[in-house]
Amino acid sequence: MKIKFCLICLSSMTLIQAAPAMAQAKGGVTTVNLTPPPANAVENQQIIAKPKSPMPLLSGSAQSVLDRAPSSSSVTGKPGSSPVDPKLIPLIVASSAVEPNNAGTSNHPYTTARVANFSVNTTVANTALNQPVTGFPYNGTGKLWMSSSTSTTLTSICTGSLIGPGLVVTAAHCVSRYGVPGSFSRRVVFIPSATNGTSLAGHPYGIWDARSITVPTVYLNGTDTCTVRGVVCNNDLALIELNRQVGTNRRPYDYGPVFVYSYGWNGYGDRAFLGKIANQLTQLGYPLALDGGGQMIRTDSLAYNNAPNNYIIGSAQTGGSSGGPWLVNFGTAYFNNGSAGTGLFPVRNVVQATTSWGFIDKNVQQQGASKFAQNAQFPLAVNGTRGAGNIGRLVQIVCDINGGKARGACF
Repeated sequence: MKIKFCLICLSSMTLIQAAPAMAQAKGGVTTVNLTPPPANAVENQQIIAKPKSPMPLLSGSAQSVLDRAPSSSSVTGKPGSSPVDPKLIPLIVASSAVEPNNAGTSNHPYTTARVANFSVNTTVANTALNQPVTGFPYNGTGKLWMSSSTSTTLTSICTGSLIGPGLVVTAAHCVSRYGVPGSFSRRVVFIPSATNGTSLAGHPYGIWDARSITVPTVYLNGTDTCTVRGVVCNNDLALIELNRQVGTNRRPYDYGPVFVYSYGWNGYGDRAFLGKIANQLTQLGYPLALDGGGQMIRTDSLAYNNAPNNYIIGSAQTGGSSGGPWLVNFGTAYFNNGSAGTGLFPVRNVVQATTSWGFIDKNVQQQGASKFAQNAQFPLAVNGTRGAGNIGRLVQIVCDINGGKARGACF
């Protein structure tokens, strides 16, 4: 099977650092802090003109391997989601452009479109115009710039989203390689609602360097449960704690109307449908193959569960979308006069997973993501007050054990 691995990918949890340092392990998690950015850091410092877009890729023949029953790992906790401040969710939002339903050779229906259209005759270079990505709830998602493990030059992009005032969730493969413990990026930068494809310019809410990154140790060590080793795995997820912004001492949440998503676990919103466990999810990302990575892209698709613990959706997104959020009940709340039902899972803007892998063949048009859930590596139904399984454990480590909440990065 021909498999192409990501260029800078991380496994029960690990933090990355801007320069080599002694790793400290605790509770199944390895933590390495990042070197603070220089005081004179400028937006175009340490960057290249044509970024790379890491994403683990599968051959088309792997599709038959994916259609298996979900993992038999015992799930003892109920589906749940973290609380979100209702004041962050306005009642009205302008609708974005939506293209007709599409599907690739996988026959998996989806819609993929720009979050906002360019103005008439606007080129890709003029991405500062007409940008509703700066509105709720899109501005909780942003672009990640990453360096290699041997340099601080930013050479690659992924996508991340805020689940705390200074806490970003993304994919583990964006910041290290599967099964290569020392392959940490030396610098990681987050830009909410980024509007530029080739540099750190286009930052309506500022630029933040990472303080640390936390990744499942099983991913880093190469011992995770995977249908395809290093690609379709249980725990391709990571958390990034951000430094306060140089010069302002602010978190993204302090910058004005920047959205912070809730996160879910054990399939919040999953239902049995047509013989599969399914959920309707929205994917956000910055794929380089679409608009040169200069526009946030939205995909909506019915997701289904497969083994080990992954969601699969139909999508036209590509490298650069890695780490982007997959959300249930995405969008702003409507006014209900009481004549409409609220549904069984009414919490809005809940991140369920982050984009993990795709196919080498661009015509398949499917992507997958490690599900936020209990699994063989993270079986606990309760991680303090932070939820079940892998996501609950990562958030507990970063926020409650490693001091992220005390530093203001977490709620």
